[in-house]
Amino acid sequence: AIRDLADTINLPLMSVLLFGLMGTLAPCQLSTNVAALAFLSRDADDPRRIWGQTVAFITGKMTVYLLVGGAVVALSLQLNQISETVIPVVVIARRALGPLLIVVGLFMLGLFKLPLSLGGRFSGWLEGKIGQRQGMIPAYLLGVAFSFTFCPTLFWLFFGLTIPLAIASPGGVLFPGVFAAGTALPLLGLAAVMASGRINVGQFVKRFKAANFWVQRAVGLIFVLVGVHEFILYWLI
Repeated sequence: AIRDLADTINLPLMSVLLFGLMGTLAPCQLSTNVAALAFLSRDADDPRRIWGQTVAFITGKMTVYLLVGGAVVALSLQLNQISETVIPVVVIARRALGPLLIVVGLFMLGLFKLPLSLGGRFSGWLEGKIGQRQGMIPAYLLGVAFSFTFCPTLFWLFFGLTIPLAIASPGGVLFPGVFAAGTALPLLGLAAVMASGRINVGQFVKRFKAANFWVQRAVGLIFVLVGVHEFILYWLI
């Protein structure tokens, strides 16, 4: 599992990056990445514009994560609550991750619906305001908008694991931005593919959207299996 690799490396910053990468498998991130890809594909004939708008989009995401997460970390440090709260929160997070992954995995398999979904209306409103506009500023605002969309998987990875780790680590106020960068790594890869000019972008976007259903099911199965492993490891052994 990605999180097991993070534990093996034992580097907080790398762990956060891997948490962000794991967050790209969350349903809300899969859908927003499809929308971002469709936005970037408008300039498929101009590699410079693709890269410029991709960087602007990622910067928009990092801005929100840094402001929100950095404020939480800074406030916790100022209140001098590290020794009293960080270790228990981390222990609880490790024990709760298994059951949560099972629940989220079953949700991604389509067996039931979860009510927790934050920021969807604001994200949709801001995305609607951007409309068909192109350029660095609209791409930046789109990154800002999508940063407010949280589903259970992403919420737990960020507030349940990344924030406690940031509070317990030097330079932790920067960790939320690293997490955001991790969620954007696949988009960077897709931007590179588009900039190469070797694919039909329109067809690629359609296939990517169509594959989203099966990707979520496959990821859901993986989450259930990892969740069962975590539950056995931290609850039964």
